[in-house]
Amino acid sequence: LDRDFGADGIASIKSKPPHEHFSGGALAIAETRRGDLIAIGNESSNYPADLVLAKLNTRGRLDRDFAEDGIRYTSGLPSWHPTKTERLGYGAGLAIGKRGGIFTAGFGGVTGGCVTASGFFPNGALNNGFGDRGRAEHCLRVPLPGSCEGCTTIHRSDSSSISVDGKGRIIIGGQSYRGYRSRALVMRLTRRGRLDPTFSGNRRSSSGIKGAVEVRPLTINKEKGVQTFYESELFEAKPLRRQKVLAVGSIDRHFAMYRFR
Repeated sequence: LDRDFGADGIASIKSKPPHEHFSGGALAIAETRRGDLIAIGNESSNYPADLVLAKLNTRGRLDRDFAEDGIRYTSGLPSWHPTKTERLGYGAGLAIGKRGGIFTAGFGGVTGGCVTASGFFPNGALNNGFGDRGRAEHCLRVPLPGSCEGCTTIHRSDSSSISVDGKGRIIIGGQSYRGYRSRALVMRLTRRGRLDPTFSGNRRSSSGIKGAVEVRPLTINKEKGVQTFYESELFEAKPLRRQKVLAVGSIDRHFAMYRFR
């Protein structure tokens, strides 16, 4: 342990009343160009929860110039949802843009089944120009099978990683769920938090929504009347050169890598 960092190499962050302690712990960390650290966690380990950001300087002390004495609580921010029960949602991933902007990814929505992303300025203030007043929510809403014309349903999805490419676009990796089977999911957002329509996949990976692609289960041995499916998951997605995206995850719990154009 580096004894010059925090207390003998460990930096412990405790929230102040009326906020709860970070019962879910820190889930991701990112480094700024100056070497400061930003961590993301939540005020609860269960959904619904409000994400929390904390900024530490290079010596492991809270940066008092960031938000509220080094911590950005989001439970006190204005609620975007008409029921006033949800704000930015549960935070799972964290990334920092070239200009120091902070982006988070997680899940939320009325049922917790949509991918969410939020944008903050370097000082911890919410970027209201990102998404809908600082929060973007993207759901896999598809037509509902049956005779109900115009009816739709939402396939549950979540996110496990977020990164920013050289053009400032946001790459989010995670899973979608159709029934009890999971599919690897990648979304690409514009700088403003909207789905990028140029990232739409192909026949094999189209989700039906431009800006989101899925790796769908396969059916094999059709000629023998035997149907075998695999489950695919995605844990981290990162941008490559020439607008490609590389991701790692699993197929039927085995190591897997994905590359998207």
